[in-house]
Amino acid sequence: MNDRSRVILCIGIFIITYALTLGLRLYEAPAWDNPALSIQGEKLLATHDAYYWLAGAKDTSKNPDAALAQITGWVHAITGMQYGNLAFWLPVFVAPLAVIPLILLGRHWRLEEGALTAGVLTAGCLGFVLRTRLGFYDTDILALFFPLLVYVLLIMLFTPWLRSGWFQGKDVIKELSQENRMRFLLQSVGAGLIGMAYMWFYPNAGAVLLTSLGALVLCILVLAPSWRQTGWLIIGLLMFLGLSLGGPVSWLGVAALFWILQRKVEWQSTGKGLKWALIALGCIVVIDANILGMIWSGVMKVLGYAKIFSTDIRREGDLNLPMVVQSIREAQNIDWGGIIYRVAGHWAVFAAGLLGFGYVLYSYPLALIFVPMLGMALFSFALGNRFTMYGGAVLGLGLGFGLSLLLLRLHIRKSLRVVVQLALSLVVLLPTLEVASGLSPAPILPKPYAQTFLELKEKTPENARLWPWWDYGYAGQYYAERITFGDGGIHGGSILYPAARVHMTSSPRQARQMMQYITLSQREEFAANSTKYKNMNEFWKPYLADPVAGLEDMGPEGAKEFVRSLADKEYDWPNDLPPQYLVLSWENLRLAYWISFYGSWDLVTGQADPGRIQQVRGEVNFDLDKGHMELEGGTLELNGLDVVDHEDPKHFTWDSDTGIYGLLNRITSELYLMDEKIYNSMMVQMLIRNPSRFKANFELTVDNYPWNRAYRAKN
Repeated sequence: MNDRSRVILCIGIFIITYALTLGLRLYEAPAWDNPALSIQGEKLLATHDAYYWLAGAKDTSKNPDAALAQITGWVHAITGMQYGNLAFWLPVFVAPLAVIPLILLGRHWRLEEGALTAGVLTAGCLGFVLRTRLGFYDTDILALFFPLLVYVLLIMLFTPWLRSGWFQGKDVIKELSQENRMRFLLQSVGAGLIGMAYMWFYPNAGAVLLTSLGALVLCILVLAPSWRQTGWLIIGLLMFLGLSLGGPVSWLGVAALFWILQRKVEWQSTGKGLKWALIALGCIVVIDANILGMIWSGVMKVLGYAKIFSTDIRREGDLNLPMVVQSIREAQNIDWGGIIYRVAGHWAVFAAGLLGFGYVLYSYPLALIFVPMLGMALFSFALGNRFTMYGGAVLGLGLGFGLSLLLLRLHIRKSLRVVVQLALSLVVLLPTLEVASGLSPAPILPKPYAQTFLELKEKTPENARLWPWWDYGYAGQYYAERITFGDGGIHGGSILYPAARVHMTSSPRQARQMMQYITLSQREEFAANSTKYKNMNEFWKPYLADPVAGLEDMGPEGAKEFVRSLADKEYDWPNDLPPQYLVLSWENLRLAYWISFYGSWDLVTGQADPGRIQQVRGEVNFDLDKGHMELEGGTLELNGLDVVDHEDPKHFTWDSDTGIYGLLNRITSELYLMDEKIYNSMMVQMLIRNPSRFKANFELTVDNYPWNRAYRAKN
């Protein structure tokens, strides 16, 4: 097959793999054609983080300079599309671009047809599809494209200068001679620019790159024919690393070394010159890019996701604050069966992919660079389901190119290999297609919640601060264009504790004063340590200061007693505090266990005493005279029942010692049973009871009963 035919084949493979994996993601599009799933002409979105990038594009987030926020702004300016609609459609059209690096790899290995199965399993594995569906606007949309592109470019860059097999002699395809060194280094710089783009788009990519570069270093040490060749290859790798992970100092070091080597050709021929080039550039890159710190940070982040131990190191006398990791869906543990299903769709595909990857690794040693991605997927049982999306690429590479190698060894002609790969790509697509056909729209917040934020935009001053539960912080920043207390990027223990206490207390006074104290404490902390926050968004600066700095100064026992006193004692607060708004939502009932967990946290012991809540499904009947609830399994006595609909709520109470309360939503037919702790919380009471009960401490600002309410804390 001539080169022109190979190019045409690659184009055809791209069209097929892109179309198939795009189709998977568009399967649920007709179901989104519902007025309840849009607001002001924009689609509601399916992940919390999507609103972070949109708020950044509107300059209402704490980091409007984030890469995806800037990209969103550029696309909006070019197309004129509304932000929400951009975020709704872009994931499904961008994510399938992950097939491109596999096609480039197939062309490099002259196994183009292998990219059919490899591309489909990469862009179509369930773990990746579920995170790049309609409305799932996040960095995941390019989470595979960028690292795969970098790895493939590095394979193409280093392959000519290394032995072609693990157990072959010392002959190489090319000798890295003085004549072609500069070309190699220039190509390293080009690959480094792609790595730089990856790091700009996804700042946490350093750990992904470093682990794979470690595998590449191993290949260089084992497969390079001489120490001199090894030295020049490491210099090229350092240039890539300096441009990708370093800053201006590394960039200047790379440019200076490149200039010196180009001007002083004779310097290249001496071993001493090579040694000093390695030492100088190595020191610059390692120090400037903080490689050791990046490795340590990555290890600690993995340990945090793995829940092996707390990565928060406390000094004696510090507050014992909670951690959030296990309550985040994407970080929750996943069993081995779930890993196989999300990565490959079926255990047979999983096993075949592993065997195929072993064969590919034997035939092409530099494929070792993909092993860390496979490791992330396999350790999803501890790291969380988000990491399963990396496994499809490696198994796809093994299944597609492994099969191509086998067919090639059997002397099967190219055209037949293409047909076999096309059939296999359709087979591996079936499990994900089955799931995709059953997907339904799942906006992360309902239309009334978005409407509440839009009303807050109109009814609150620009310096207002909103207190929704932190999961909805980004949405508040986007729709209301106001600062929120907590969001997807600020949800550590110092946020969880005060936010949950405000939502979970049974005392309106404590809720109000907690909001006022935390705001005052942050303002004072910022004034005392303003230089610490000099690089932060001006509008947000006072609200990015440590919210529990004042409580820390009191010590655990003192802080615990002070928080308790907020329910009984009225403190004198400054009149110039920015207005605070508590935002309640029916959606919080689904999160009520975790909110009560953090809201009942003991700052001294580090223990929680959460309430109990359960959604009841199935047929239920009530005897309102006796306070009995008839379930399939028997009869349950209630202390109280609230029935909410479009009219005023109906409240029933009975004498019972069960301590169980029911909350029935007749509009959605949802029924929750809860204990007294959750039932009496502000999270529930301020949402369903007459707002006049709280008028001494809060003033109702937005009333979208029974879905949402927003109250202003009175000064």
